[in-house]
Amino acid sequence: MKLNKYLIKTGDEPVAQALGVKVRTVASWRRGERIPRPEQALRLVDFAGGELTLADIYAAQSEAA
Repeated sequence: MKLNKYLIKTGDEPVAQALGVKVRTVASWRRGERIPRPEQALRLVDFAGGELTLADIYAAQSEAA
């Protein structure tokens, strides 16, 4: 599952609370304006419980390049 689809499904606020970041940070990830830092990405993968991988998070960035 791509990062933006996961964030749409889960919601910005629950992810922000779980990762200890601002809701607007998660919203910027969802819109593709920014990507999570590596330590945030690892926590996000853990929080997603198998629905999201590092490849899912960073694939969108490499596709845009």
